[in-house]
Amino acid sequence: MKVGVTLGALVGLLFAVVDALWSSRSGGPSGEAVAVLPLLVRSVALLVPVFSVAGLFGALALGALGRISRRVHGLILALMPLAWAVGVFAYRPIQQLRLGYFEAAWWVPVSLIAAILSYIALRGLARSAASGRRRPALAVGVVAGCAWALSLVLVPVAGRLKPVVELPPQAPPSTAERPNVLLIVLDTVRADHMSCYGYGQETTPNIDRFAAEAQVFTNCLSPACWTLPSHASFFTGLPGRAHGVDCLHQSLDERFETLAEQLRDAGYQTVGMSSNVSVSSSRSFDQGFDVFWTPLYWGEPKEAKPGAFVDRVLRRLGRKSPPPRSKASLMHEELGRWFAEQYRPDEPFFIFLNYIEPHLPYVPPSHLLEWATEQARQKWKSRDQWQEALTHMLSRQDTLSSAEIAELENLYDDEITYVDGKVGELLDFLRANGLDEDMLIIILSDHGEHFGEHHMMGHEFSLYEPLVRVPLIVRYRDRFAPGMQDGLVQSHDVYPTILELAGIEWTRLPEQNCLSLLDGDAPAEAPRRGIAEYNAPSVSTVSRFAQKLTRFDSSSWLRCLKAVQVSDSKLIRWSDGQAELYDLEKDPLEIKDLSGAEPAEVERLAGLLDDWTGSVSAYEYTPPEEGAALGEITPEEIDALRGLGYVK
Repeated sequence: MKVGVTLGALVGLLFAVVDALWSSRSGGPSGEAVAVLPLLVRSVALLVPVFSVAGLFGALALGALGRISRRVHGLILALMPLAWAVGVFAYRPIQQLRLGYFEAAWWVPVSLIAAILSYIALRGLARSAASGRRRPALAVGVVAGCAWALSLVLVPVAGRLKPVVELPPQAPPSTAERPNVLLIVLDTVRADHMSCYGYGQETTPNIDRFAAEAQVFTNCLSPACWTLPSHASFFTGLPGRAHGVDCLHQSLDERFETLAEQLRDAGYQTVGMSSNVSVSSSRSFDQGFDVFWTPLYWGEPKEAKPGAFVDRVLRRLGRKSPPPRSKASLMHEELGRWFAEQYRPDEPFFIFLNYIEPHLPYVPPSHLLEWATEQARQKWKSRDQWQEALTHMLSRQDTLSSAEIAELENLYDDEITYVDGKVGELLDFLRANGLDEDMLIIILSDHGEHFGEHHMMGHEFSLYEPLVRVPLIVRYRDRFAPGMQDGLVQSHDVYPTILELAGIEWTRLPEQNCLSLLDGDAPAEAPRRGIAEYNAPSVSTVSRFAQKLTRFDSSSWLRCLKAVQVSDSKLIRWSDGQAELYDLEKDPLEIKDLSGAEPAEVERLAGLLDDWTGSVSAYEYTPPEEGAALGEITPEEIDALRGLGYVK
């Protein structure tokens, strides 16, 4: 027994060290560094006793049982139900404490103890039966053995019967004098795929209900066609030319005073949570946030299923398996933890959330499919969606059929519907606790997605409407009259709007081309000039493609783009001088290029674009001083970016 206890303690110590190192390396819930020593103390205190008990019973099972008296044997069997209860349920606090390694595998030591003690129970039952004597210990052994054997099934079933609480049921209402602010970014969602914007499929019923009480901007132009530069513009009010975030420089320079920094300095609690790992602290997008969270993986936990046997048990009990977890669910769990542990009702808060699910690859939860079939889901789940989309686009060949593109589009719509449900849960939580009564709520997207338009897929190499026409929905008291607003705005107009409603004075920089949404329509004599940019092509994407498919000329994709829109007239100009002109009122799908038929309009818009370009100082990258710390991308983030298609 001494050998068993000693061996168990050593194993527990080993796992405690591994767990502490893992937790420290992964960081805390907000991504901050965590000291190893406190984690090690906690892990040792919790895990060493568990494994010591396992070692004790293991020693008894492997040899000591034959050398002890029947009285001791009966005592062991009598204590087994208590040991079962302690072993299964006492490990729950470890899970609640979120130990890194065992958070996902808490059942490993429980199952180990269950297996060992089940063996002891069966061994005791056999000895009692062979002796021909009926003892009370026999009944105890049968009960204990059956309980331990069933624990491997009952524990996961019991865990599934109790749904995970993401957002707390209650939170105290805010008593802050300044308005609370909620900025929701629906990553990769194009406006014309939302039912509140007239889409034929009801993809966003929850957001539709919110939009009925809000102002819906139907003519919102994104400043960029992909995630990082768009978010940099949200946070700084600057266009891409000024903040410099592009494919070749993927971090936000700390020289800029961000929206979160100004709100924090004004007394706001600032919370940033991005389920898109590219919007991360390693790229300095956490500037000004008291709490900033991103997932450290790409693989979706929403794919986990309980198994056929557990499903049958749940059905017999009249229950359904709860929805599998997604990054949106994990983000809500982190947000719920913030409300439960850190939220201060007497201070205003600014919360930024990014929902990544509509981004490639499209793998919506199978139990929530509305538009796609399960057959299509399984088909595309096993294929490299990003690579196939790129091949179709960059090769300029029809490598994807129209039916396959339609399948991907339906899966995309299901991802939007899934995120709409999560946004609905959040809005219900705010409403139930009276937190939405004095809250500025903004729902928008960073960019859209191509599904075959102009033979394009994904969201690179283009400034066409499917990428840059994005949703923007705003509600705050009576400052935004419910209904549609069709004047031209830009999505980074949220920057001055939030500052103005928060009562924060700010000095407009010459480079900032954003306007407060409270300013109303621009005067007819000086219509709004909207600018969108793709300032650096994804050289790595093109080079990877060129290496695989050498028979295709990929050089034409290595071009930058700028677009200018005035009223319904839009000019797209490529860095090689090529230009395209569209009348968005008559041709919203940009099918007919008018550049040849209307050279005067091309010249007019090109002049406006040149004037704007000349008035905005281009960002110049300044290397950090020697010895200055640089944010490093962790291996987990690299894996996550690989899942997004940005890394191979």
